[in-house]
Amino acid sequence: MTQSKIDTKTAAQTGIGPTMIVAIEQHFPSNQRVIDDPLAVEILPTVFRLIVKTMRLPMLRNWMVNVSEKKVAGIWSAMTCRKRYIDEKVIAVVQDEDSVKAIVNLGAGYDTRCYRLPDLANIPTWEVDQPVNINAKRKGLQRAIGTIPDNITLVPINFVEQEVRTVLQE
Repeated sequence: MTQSKIDTKTAAQTGIGPTMIVAIEQHFPSNQRVIDDPLAVEILPTVFRLIVKTMRLPMLRNWMVNVSEKKVAGIWSAMTCRKRYIDEKVIAVVQDEDSVKAIVNLGAGYDTRCYRLPDLANIPTWEVDQPVNINAKRKGLQRAIGTIPDNITLVPINFVEQEVRTVLQE
């Protein structure tokens, strides 16, 4: 296997972790959550949805947070705060400026922003990621919401071998 195939395969796996954190976050009481994202658990592949569901138990959830923090200090807060910050900034720009004509989400992974934020419902959106991630996301979205909204296009790309501009133009 070439180095670029190894790198893209490794990169393709990075979307699960942040989405798992956000999905587990939904089991905290609403007044303790950093972000509300009911689609996070629904979009995940089956095995990960099952893991998230076990985190309803506070003892297991707290254990998971502690393990995560020991492995990478600050990861829990970084993922949840980052997602909320981006949500707030995107909403502010869309509400304040009529000039937003489209959204392109590079490395979209399992991100659910364009499906759960009402302010983005009518803005043409392209979610760009590796084919393995796009295929998995499509399956998760079909399971979670039935169909991909008309304003959203899932775009598979090999970031190493293809140019984003060319793929989007196609």
